[in-house]
Amino acid sequence: MRIGIDVRPFLKRETGVGIYLRNLILALSKIDKENSYYLFSSSLKDRFDRRKIPDTPNFHLFDFPFPVSITNFLWNRLNFPKIDYFFFKKIDIVHSPTPLLIPTNGKCIITVHDLFFFKNPDGTVREMRRGYPEKVYESIKKADGIICPSNFTKSEILRFFECREEKIRVIPHGVEETFKKEPEEGFVKRVKEKYSLPPSYILFVGNIEPRKNLETLIDGFSIFEKKFPEIKLLIVGEKVMGFESIKKRIEEKGLEGKVIFTGYVENRELSVIYRLSSVFVFPSLEEGFGLPILEAMASSVPVLASKTSSIPEVAGDCALYFSPDSPEEISEKLETILRNEKIRYEMVEKGKKRVEEFSWVKCAEKTLEFYKEIFEK
Repeated sequence: MRIGIDVRPFLKRETGVGIYLRNLILALSKIDKENSYYLFSSSLKDRFDRRKIPDTPNFHLFDFPFPVSITNFLWNRLNFPKIDYFFFKKIDIVHSPTPLLIPTNGKCIITVHDLFFFKNPDGTVREMRRGYPEKVYESIKKADGIICPSNFTKSEILRFFECREEKIRVIPHGVEETFKKEPEEGFVKRVKEKYSLPPSYILFVGNIEPRKNLETLIDGFSIFEKKFPEIKLLIVGEKVMGFESIKKRIEEKGLEGKVIFTGYVENRELSVIYRLSSVFVFPSLEEGFGLPILEAMASSVPVLASKTSSIPEVAGDCALYFSPDSPEEISEKLETILRNEKIRYEMVEKGKKRVEEFSWVKCAEKTLEFYKEIFEK
């Protein structure tokens, strides 16, 4: 098979979709020496770092100096040109890592991570609002195959769209080995100094945007810190949308200096930040999977999470849960974890076992199997 993949989501800084795509491609390169992979990237300003691409003869990168906005407009509005044109070959399977189809002469698979932005277009960046729900609807209808990372996302697709269940494949994500390894002492010290990490902190990792529910986390932390004034709240992630309202909430609660923002942190440093935290909190309103949950568990950190969407499916019985609209519950559960060493130890041990159920190689094997199934239909 000739397999085409749009790799633009990990052109620069990687967040959810980019992390998924990079790990999938690396794992595919380990298990598949038979099929040919054609990787597409475009940007006017940035060139794709070829070191991110597997150095194997069946993986080929095509990096074009076209503005991302023009490529998106041509594909999403005009359904032109077909991606095969850029590779000078007919492609058998094209995999879009987003819910939007890529024009092709072959068959197309899309990955639907979640439907939050379909249901809440106002909760996303401006460029995605215009016509986005309509395009997702059209893509899901026309796609030859759909990959989603959780049964929750699958159930949402079947709930909102007229879609044959047999064309959907649930393929969970994995967790990177980086988070399972104990970092070197010297590196830990450098990370501590670089980010001025406090001696004790609660950790959140993820983009700063409304669906991450950080205002409720801050409200819960404001209750909690009255009993534990020495503990800080560390928020790791890019400011995507809604930062001003979060900043205002911090000021209203008198938490200046107690809530720390690091911005984006690359994985090797992030693994240290996880390991030094007292507890990881994930208050999202909705997730299609929730990679940081597995990263925290792999890093031997207890997890506290909102009981909603796919989160219990990923964390199982290895996390303590709270209602995403209850600051009081957040505070109570934080106190439970930090006061009870037995509960904390049990959660960490269960979490380390849980992450062994998820791997990027398993994800790649199931994805390759799905490619073959769709190709042969």
